[in-house]
Amino acid sequence: MVIHKKQAWATGGSATFKSGYLNDRFAIGATLYTSQPFYAPSGEGGSNILTPGQNGYSSLGQIFLEVKLDEHLLASLARKEYDTPFINTDDVRMTPKSFEGAVIIGTQVNADTGSQWRYGGGYISKVKGWTSTDFEWMSRVAGAEVDRGVVVAGASFKNKDFLLGAINYYSNDIINIFYIDTSYKMVISHDNTLKLGVQYSDQRSTGSNLLIGTPFSTYLAGIKVDLGLGAGLLTLAYTDTSSGANIQTPWGSSPSYNIVQVEDFSSANESSVMLRAAYNFTRYGLEGLSASVLKVYGDGVKVIGNNKNETDVDIKWSPPSGTLHGVSFRLRYAHVDWRGSGSPSDLDNVRLIFGYDFTH
Repeated sequence: MVIHKKQAWATGGSATFKSGYLNDRFAIGATLYTSQPFYAPSGEGGSNILTPGQNGYSSLGQIFLEVKLDEHLLASLARKEYDTPFINTDDVRMTPKSFEGAVIIGTQVNADTGSQWRYGGGYISKVKGWTSTDFEWMSRVAGAEVDRGVVVAGASFKNKDFLLGAINYYSNDIINIFYIDTSYKMVISHDNTLKLGVQYSDQRSTGSNLLIGTPFSTYLAGIKVDLGLGAGLLTLAYTDTSSGANIQTPWGSSPSYNIVQVEDFSSANESSVMLRAAYNFTRYGLEGLSASVLKVYGDGVKVIGNNKNETDVDIKWSPPSGTLHGVSFRLRYAHVDWRGSGSPSDLDNVRLIFGYDFTH
């Protein structure tokens, strides 16, 4: 059995410029990212914090124009970061993903009730991956050999502790993705809360079926319960994926409740249960320190050896004030336990992250 070790240490950061609004209408912005090797053994690439050859890189991830169309509508043009369920920064490496396109986002707030509508749409043509310096067509990153972008439209409504959102992504001849979720949070007692969430995503081929060459359709459904107990949080989540196909996530991370450090538990016919406990230690004088541990149990995958469990530990410290304000430290550990004959070797994944925010 061959075990491929992937490891690297890298240093890097980002520098952002954002102007004010000229005549209260036009603004420009840009962000430069870099990631450079600190310790990068040859032949052990694949960590996605450096290029596959363990080399450093720099990229102009954002360069954009913003235009206030009126007091409620903002248009963004060119290259920018977006945060939606299936098109997002997936910011779990040295540099985030960013996108090229044109988007309009609107916001309506009811001053009397505090409720808020957010809505928007646009066309995203290209994406820049974690370690890439170039933007590539959305369709090619998904796996098709043609040039296609993605038309996006969505809306969300929030009223105090209730949230409902839906969004659709359409790429001609490639894929259509629809996603909807809702959540409601209630106060049980002075320091205790209960939050319920439900999510659903439908994915299917479109037009000439150029993604995999044949028609497909699949879905993912999930339910989640968060129990807040003072500074602690307990989470129970369940997801189920249709047998039609794996859930596709080429343009960001998955919105699935059970996506964790390594696995996303959304293969065809896969169901999973997550148990998670988290705690904030501020009440003990350890301001900015929090930790969590979770376990995901996955089952139902028909491919022999592809069922697995994952255990994660996450420790974060970010002092909110004092001399170390702006410093952040994070230690993440994951263990993936594969089950069945012919399964891959168990996997251990360790991530140690130091950061400093110079804006403080």
